[in-house]
Amino acid sequence: MIWYIICFLPTMFFAYYSRRGYLRYKKRSTLVNLVDYYGYFLLALIPLTILGGIRYDVGTDYMFTYYPNFYKILAGEREYTEVGFYYLNKFIQVFSSNAQILFFITNFLFVFFLIRVNVKYSKNIRLSFVITFLSCIYFYSLNNVRQAISAVLILNALPYLVKRQFWKFLIIILLSCIFHYSALIFIPIYLIINWRVVKKYFLPIAFIMLIAMPALTNIAILILSHTKYVYFIESYFNNGNSNYVNILFTFILLFIAYLTLYKRRFKDKYAWVFLSIHLFAFLFSYSSLFIKVSEMISRLTFYFIIFQVVSIPYIIYKNKYLSNKIAIGFTYLLLYGFYFVYYILIKGYYGILPYQTIFG
Repeated sequence: MIWYIICFLPTMFFAYYSRRGYLRYKKRSTLVNLVDYYGYFLLALIPLTILGGIRYDVGTDYMFTYYPNFYKILAGEREYTEVGFYYLNKFIQVFSSNAQILFFITNFLFVFFLIRVNVKYSKNIRLSFVITFLSCIYFYSLNNVRQAISAVLILNALPYLVKRQFWKFLIIILLSCIFHYSALIFIPIYLIINWRVVKKYFLPIAFIMLIAMPALTNIAILILSHTKYVYFIESYFNNGNSNYVNILFTFILLFIAYLTLYKRRFKDKYAWVFLSIHLFAFLFSYSSLFIKVSEMISRLTFYFIIFQVVSIPYIIYKNKYLSNKIAIGFTYLLLYGFYFVYYILIKGYYGILPYQTIFG
């Protein structure tokens, strides 16, 4: 774990100064501010990119999917239905037959877009990186590589979601789909978030969705039965497990978001989007009570969990009183600390420990 901490600390430091440069550059477009913004941004990329790039057999899908599939593609086989990831492998193979290059590039893409969104939109970038660490968002990216890239691209489309710029948002969705088709779930999510009726009657509609979840999950299973993702239902993934910890975790986060953002939802577009995203994070986790395929539900929920790197600092920022900020911040740290200890140290999720490198 020490190597993860060692790499996260300088990333947090450089990203913090990159955001300061970015904010100063927005106010005054000088060369010094521009250099601070991009210079520190580039420095922030280095630690985590190297950390993920030189790893060996770290992440449960490293040896199960990405490493062997690289050499299958090199041998002429067709792997991955997502064309973007398939041709990324092919592009790398023009220059190198070493699969490790794939991990450098995919990790760079994830880290780049994660830092970019934090630098531009986080109200507390140091807290954003603490959340990235404790909520296992970065560790997830070392496992489900394709979907992590897809999710972080959607996160970067946040301003299009807030400003209701559908076509720009759709372009990002389609770009995300070349890495993982599950990104398509954000098309109906966009429509629901931007439906005025939902904003006006948030509580009754949320309650109706909660009650209707058994029927909604049956419809979802019917749809999945006609896609490649039916293997989640028909394989060992269908283990009858529900994500009880995630359900409780996302409910508490939704409750805190509700207390801070609900009354602001008409005047503050970011407040409404973040409140909605927290609701969907809970609803998708809650759906595991009816679709007892914990792996699939966790993957879908990740699309909403990743928004927490900017939504949580925003919620704290919007509280007027310092005592509230401290209390809410402390609550978040306790929750994320429990989450991290339970899933990483006790359950050993994501296969990120022990950390080992290509040099070892």
